Amino acid sequence: MVVTTLTNEDVEELFEVREALEVLAVRRATARATPSELLRLAKVLSDSKDAAERRDPRAVGRCNQEFHDLLMASAHNSLLVTMMEPLEGRLHWLLRQNDDPRPLHDEHIALLDAIRSGDPDRAAAQALAHVRTSRRIWLESEARKSETGVS
Repeated sequence: MVVTTLTNEDVEELFEVREALEVLAVRRATARATPSELLRLAKVLSDSKDAAERRDPRAVGRCNQEFHDLLMASAHNSLLVTMMEPLEGRLHWLLRQNDDPRPLHDEHIALLDAIRSGDPDRAAAQALAHVRTSRRIWLESEARKSETGVS
């Protein structure tokens, strides 16, 4: 196992790439997701809500990871999935750093609703807002750690 420390620049670059690829994936998923995939996404959101109510951060993290993985798969674009694979470990780690899953969970619900609407522009805008919220949460978390001297 190799442990890599991510610099702030690494994280910013990761979010830039995530913006481009996740927005594309959501656009494609809006047009291509099957009813079965949409049901699986909804089930993951239900499981995530249950995990949050149980105050089980590991389960919440697994659900978050599964939701994003299912979004990518629902795009039905194998090259896109392949391009995301090298980033997934870092992204999943970043997403697990969030202490309060509610804002991102609410955005996941809105994102799934936008995908179900069949409007790729609405879904893409929601995906972009979601990635930017994730970035903001990360930056706020790092600022708190800097203030308290925790790393």
